[in-house]
This record gives sequence, C-alpha cells and structure tokens, in this order.
Amino acid sequence: MVIEQQPDKYSLYNHPELYRATHKADPARFRFYNAFIRACETHVLDLGCGTGDAGLYAAQHGIPSIGIDSSHAMLRKAKQRLSLTPSRLRHLASFIHGDIRRVPDEFLKGTFDTIICGNNTLMHMQDDHQLDACFTCAAKALRRGGFFIFDVLNPGALKIKHPTRPTKSFEDMSVLFKKETLSRKVWSTYYPQTLKYDHKIAYFNATPDGVADPTAEPKEVQLISQQYRYPSQIKLALEFAGLKICKIQGSFDQTGSSFSLERSEKIVIIATLD
Repeated sequence: MVIEQQPDKYSLYNHPELYRATHKADPARFRFYNAFIRACETHVLDLGCGTGDAGLYAAQHGIPSIGIDSSHAMLRKAKQRLSLTPSRLRHLASFIHGDIRRVPDEFLKGTFDTIICGNNTLMHMQDDHQLDACFTCAAKALRRGGFFIFDVLNPGALKIKHPTRPTKSFEDMSVLFKKETLSRKVWSTYYPQTLKYDHKIAYFNATPDGVADPTAEPKEVQLISQQYRYPSQIKLALEFAGLKICKIQGSFDQTGSSFSLERSEKIVIIATLD
C-alpha cells in the first residue's frame, strides 16, 4: 500500500512530528468524531489510530478504547501522550500494533459501541478484497445498535474537474523537521478510470526560508497511492460485510442538507449492523 525509499528517514508514518507538520488538523473532523465518542455506551475502537487522538479523548471522558495502527512510531507517540494523562485515566486507553484488515479475534466479539476510521484511512485499501476484509472486521467488532463511522475523499468532485484525462498537480511547501528546514515537493496524478491517486513525495535540502536547491538530488522519495470510491461502491462493500448506511453527508459540519456528489469533496458515512 505504501512504498518508500529510505522509509526511516522522513517517512510520514514513521515520524509523527513530520506528519503533523505536513497535515493540517481539521477542527470540524475532531468535533464530529468526538461527539460520537462522548455518546459511546461501552467501548470505542479506533482503526488507524495514529497518535491516539480518539483514545485520549475517550479516556478524558471515562470511556474505554482500543486503538489499532500499523505504525510502531505512531503508537509510541500515542502511548507517550497517554503517559502524560492523569494516572486514573491511563487504564482506559490501549494502543496496539496491528492491521485494520486483520483485527485480532479477541476484539471481534461485537462489544464495541463505536468504531471510527478517520482521516481518509480507508483510502489505503487498494482493492476490493482489502476493503471487504476491513469492513468485515468492523461488522464483527460492532455491537448491535452501535455505529461505524468513517470519512474518505469523494471522486465526484475530481470527475467534474477532469472528466476524461489523468490530472497532474504539484505542491511545494517548506517544512521544519528536527531543526532542519526542508523543501517538500509533491507530484500527484489522478486516474479517473481506476479512481487512483498516485503521489510522489520528495524532500530536499532547503535554505532557512524554505527554498530548495534546484540542482540537488532529493534526500528521500516516497510513493503513496490512494484509492477513491464512489458512495455506491462503498455502500455495496458495507452491505457485503453485513453493514448498512444510516447517514451519508458531504462534510463534518453538514446539518439538514442533502449529500451532493457534485459539490462535496468528502464523503462522511455513519453505518450500523444490518
């Protein structure tokens, strides 16, 4: 799913600080998921937990949670953050290393009232088999009457902008990482026929103002792919796993308005057991 050269050096997933520096936090996303966590009656399961935002929030509200992630570095950061919370809360959150397509059997007993998978994590599922496996785990872990909530990007907006040809875009930003100023350049290509978005991420030495040396070789190159899916495709995969959509919306703050494939760049889905 993620191919990296020199993955320990500037990996987005091996360095939480670099991830935070290059991915702007979305307050609306936090508000949306936190509302479900506060309403949780039993336990929270966070698939792709990263540095543990959901688990830490749940602990602060007296709610037990399990966070699963494939990155040891992200989990170390989550556990470090948990160690800084009051001792009476620490037992409420657990962070374990694992694959969200193969959740340990001990968690697949229908005991979780709330399962979340935020921040486009499901877009790392590169084919239908991987998505089916993840949804099946969620269905087995979910309690009757509970909710499985996730968000992904919507290919509809890209299709309108570029209906026939692959799209190419370029992003350049200055990043301060471990007291080192880097120029981060991203080349992205979207393929409408397969709904895949390929990203080539390169890091260069830079001057203090973030300007890269145009003649220098990159310090590291990462190749990351995202798989887009239309709401109808997601609905079919959920139904295959025994889940059904309760609500679908186009943003985290959307209230009362209908979901528009044409207008929204995001898909936010709330599902439950069928």
